[in-house]
Amino acid sequence: MEGLFRSMRDAPPSHFRFRIESFSSLLNSSLKKFESCEFTAGDYKWKLVLYPNGNKERDGKDHLSLYLVLVDKNCLKLNKEILVTFSLFTFDHIRDKYLSVQQLSRFHAMKSESGFDKFLSHKIFCDPSHGFLMNNSCMFGAEVFVINSTTNGQCLSMLAVKPLPFKYTWTIQNFSRLEDKSYYSEKFRTADHDWKIKIYPKGNKTGKGKCLSLYLHMADAKALLPAGRVVVDYKLSVVDQVNAKHTEFTFTFCFSASEESWGRNRFLSLSKLNKSTGYLLNDTCILKAEVTVLGSARSWG
Repeated sequence: MEGLFRSMRDAPPSHFRFRIESFSSLLNSSLKKFESCEFTAGDYKWKLVLYPNGNKERDGKDHLSLYLVLVDKNCLKLNKEILVTFSLFTFDHIRDKYLSVQQLSRFHAMKSESGFDKFLSHKIFCDPSHGFLMNNSCMFGAEVFVINSTTNGQCLSMLAVKPLPFKYTWTIQNFSRLEDKSYYSEKFRTADHDWKIKIYPKGNKTGKGKCLSLYLHMADAKALLPAGRVVVDYKLSVVDQVNAKHTEFTFTFCFSASEESWGRNRFLSLSKLNKSTGYLLNDTCILKAEVTVLGSARSWG
């Protein structure tokens, strides 16, 4: 989102000006760049950086390169993002006007500088008929207007290497005595979070009265901040204790304070919960979970 506008105007820059005397000496010196003192605009601190012989790393050869730099340490430390419209100036002594070059740009910790690699060519700037260099002196300036700033954000950090899954087994005895409600396993902990297996033995929602409903439940999800998320790969299984033909499903889900359980409403038909299928042996049902935390998100800014 950047635009560039050039114009001439009578009014001087309202936020900062700096004057250079004996400009030719600066031009012929070995000084690569000149950094101005700090100035304040829009409640932030800035400075100008001038490359008298051009910023050659950005193809500024045979030009003046001029940049606005955000130097506000608090802003950079807090990872704020600031949308700014700014103008950089040089003074035309003959016409008594300022050449203004305007741009819209974003500033943040990864991009604290914006401006013009080819602000003016040496040919134009050093030509006395243009009036920018008078008696070997010149003047530059800046106006900075902050449109908005953003401090709220979210950062998702994924693990570079996928860890081995944490395995947990829940053995439920006297399964036929369970009522029509939800039940939870004991807590188990992996990747600094607490988890449980959640079951509706008589079914839940679309599985009500027809299927066993099974979910992974993040037991400490309510402790997550609004931006908090935990990305998880996991597998839930109902163990076939006779034939080893387990019913299992894999999931990848992003858990949060508002979404603390995820699984299947129709995990296993209730008609299959019997001795012949191996899912219910001696009125015992065995459930398993394999949980791998892939990453997490937090507030950023």
